[in-house]
Amino acid sequence: MKLKRAFTIVEVLVVIGIIAILTVIIFPSISNIRAKNRDTERVADISSIQLGLSLYYNQNTIGYPISLSSLSSKYVPSDSLIDPNGNPYLYVPLTKGTGANPKCTYYHLGTLLELSSSQIDQNDTFTTLVADNITNDYKRCDGTAAAGIDGDNILMYSVHP
Repeated sequence: MKLKRAFTIVEVLVVIGIIAILTVIIFPSISNIRAKNRDTERVADISSIQLGLSLYYNQNTIGYPISLSSLSSKYVPSDSLIDPNGNPYLYVPLTKGTGANPKCTYYHLGTLLELSSSQIDQNDTFTTLVADNITNDYKRCDGTAAAGIDGDNILMYSVHP
């Protein structure tokens, strides 16, 4: 009589259980790697936008633009103006000037990261909005009374010139 070789149901269930356990262990690591990659892309985009803003400032007498959408592809690739999740980067044009059309001589640019990073500037003094004034006598030169960038958020990556 010939015996047939085959897997028993218990053996199959053990293999499926081992695969499930490995998946549960590996999945969080893969998620963190993906989040880290998206954060790295955000920081690279911010650097690219900063360079574009510097070029814009040097070539225009009006100072920095009122919005990032004013930066044409001449200064920054259009896909660098939105983060990997499709959200626009936070940009606040600032001035110390007064009058009808003050020159934007300063800005605050930022984004929220998914993971905590050593690159985060936690000593930023241009983040809060009090009435129409941002601290240190800077005012928004876009004419809005919207809030500034929340530098108190532990996941905020923010830069300024």
